Amino acid sequence: MPTSDAELDSEFTSAARQFWCILGHTRSECTSNDDKLATLHVAVACAYDRFQALSAHAGKDQETRLKAHFAAHILSGRMREFAGYIEALIRCTFDEIALHGSKCVRNASVVLSESLSDSCQPTYTLWRRLHSLNWHSFIGNTADVVARESIRHCVSQMCHDCHESPVYPKIDLWRQGPLNHCMHILESGCTDVTCEVLPKQAMICIVDEIFLDLRLNELYDIIADFPDSICAVVELRTVLARTQQYVRFADRMHSVLHQRLLHPGANTSQIIDVYVSAVKLIRALKLGGNWLELVAQPIRSYLQKRKDTVRCIMSSLVDKASPGIDIESQQGGLPGFSTSHCDQASSASAILPALMCVYGSKDIFVREFKSSLASRQVSTTF
Repeated sequence: MPTSDAELDSEFTSAARQFWCILGHTRSECTSNDDKLATLHVAVACAYDRFQALSAHAGKDQETRLKAHFAAHILSGRMREFAGYIEALIRCTFDEIALHGSKCVRNASVVLSESLSDSCQPTYTLWRRLHSLNWHSFIGNTADVVARESIRHCVSQMCHDCHESPVYPKIDLWRQGPLNHCMHILESGCTDVTCEVLPKQAMICIVDEIFLDLRLNELYDIIADFPDSICAVVELRTVLARTQQYVRFADRMHSVLHQRLLHPGANTSQIIDVYVSAVKLIRALKLGGNWLELVAQPIRSYLQKRKDTVRCIMSSLVDKASPGIDIESQQGGLPGFSTSHCDQASSASAILPALMCVYGSKDIFVREFKSSLASRQVSTTF
C-alpha cells in the first residue's frame, strides 16, 4: 500500500486512466449493449482489483476514506457517461431476472431455475463489486428511473390487453419472487433475499401505481368490453382501494370518454352503448353516486343535443326485446343505484334509470319514449 497521499493520487489516477481506456473501446455508436456490458465487466473488475491491492492493509475508517477518494478520481467529470453504462446494466439485470421471472409466472412457476442463476453470475459479481466500491451511491437517480421503466415493462407484459381473466395474482407472485430478487441485487449487491432492502409495502405501492397506470391507459377498452372485462374491473377496484387514486381514475375516465365519444364522428347508438357500459362499470367498482354523476353528466348533456337520442334508446330497448323492463315501475334516478352485485349492473332493468337520466327527468323521458314508440307503431302498421 502506498505510504503517502501523493503516491495514492498517482495510483488512483493511473487506475482511472486504465478504467476509461478499457471503456473507450465501446464508445462507437455501432457497438451493441452486450459488448458495452462485457467491457464494463472488465473495467470494473480491473478497478476493483486495483483498489483491493491499494487498500489491503487499511483499517475500516481509512478504507471508507480511500473509497471516496478512489471514486472521485474514477468518476469525476464522467458521471453522465458512467450513468449510461449503469442504465444498460440495470436493463440487462431486469431482462435476465425480472423479465425471465415474469415469463415463469405466466407459466405458473416463480422459482428461478438453476441455469438462470448460473447465467446471471457475472451480473451478480458486477453488482457486488459496484457496491463494494460504493459506486452505487452515485447512480441513485438513474437506478430509480430505469428500474421503474423496467418494472413497467414487465408488468405490461403480464397484463396488457388481458381483461377477461385475473392477472394481478400472477403480478403479485412475480413481485414476491423475481422482482424482489432483482431489487436486492440492485440495492444491496447481494442475492440474499432474507435481508429486506425495500419495505414490502413500498414495493406493493410501486407495482400498484404502475398497474393502475397501465389499466387507465386501457380504460376505454375495459368499458367497451364490459361485462366481459369484469375480471379487470374487480382487480382495478382492489388497486383503487389500496391507492385511493379515485380522483385520477375519474379524471381519466372523463377524459377518455370525452375524446372517444363526444364528437360528431361518433354515432348516437355507440355513445349510448358506451354510456351504459360506463354506468355498469362504475357500479361494479362500488363507487358512489357522486362519482357516477361526475362521469355521466357530460355524456348526458351531449346526448340531449342529439335529435335521434330517444329513437336510439328505443331501438336499444325494443329491438333487443330486453326482458324485465317496465318503464312505469322504475323509481328514482342515478344516485339511487344499488352497488351490491356486479350481475345486477348488467341487467337492463337496473340500467334503465341511467337512460332516463339522459333527459334529467323520468317524466320527460317517458313522454319522449311514448311519442317515439307511437310513431314507430304507426309507421309499422301503415
